[in-house]
Amino acid sequence: SRAFRNPPCAPSFGPALTDMANPGKMFLGGLSCATTSESLTAFFSQYGAVQDAVSMKERGFGFVTFADPAVGESLAGQTFEIDGRQVEVKPLVPEGTKGKGKGGPSSFGAPGPTAGATPGKLFLGGLSYSTTSEGLHDFFAQYGTIADAVAMKERGFGFVTFEDPAVAEGVAGQTFEIDGRTVEAKRVVPEGTKGKGKGGMYG
Repeated sequence: SRAFRNPPCAPSFGPALTDMANPGKMFLGGLSCATTSESLTAFFSQYGAVQDAVSMKERGFGFVTFADPAVGESLAGQTFEIDGRQVEVKPLVPEGTKGKGKGGPSSFGAPGPTAGATPGKLFLGGLSYSTTSEGLHDFFAQYGTIADAVAMKERGFGFVTFEDPAVAEGVAGQTFEIDGRTVEAKRVVPEGTKGKGKGGMYG
């Protein structure tokens, strides 16, 4: 069977947010299944002009982009009650700046694209021998538009590339049941950017 394991909500992705270096873009953690992209825009508009908002409610997080980066900075680290849930606002810092300041991607678990990697590309571990590239394409298409999907089933792994990196961010780190096997999605990290220890080039 091909079913997303314990989906809290039906998949629903809002407008694409692919510019991870946008200084006005903020990560929102702890969203309710009832929170939509429109309700996020309406809520945060009271603090400043909102350029864009995405509710990845089935993953429990989202993003909001303010026209004025200073507004996002002023809200960073605060929590707000939205649809009965405590939602935390954190700055979204591009990969490569981690460790230089507070609030990098590792601090909230929403992976961002890494310099040198294909944005939107994910490693899939634990594939069944019966899983095909077409099957992967059809399965992950429910989350967003697929640019490419490859099943190296004889090796037990594969890759899927989303056209929108923001969709890949929502999928990364999750597990899925595909053809009776538990498959884990991990972002692809260029070789040489991680240590030579366990984990190789997938994080």
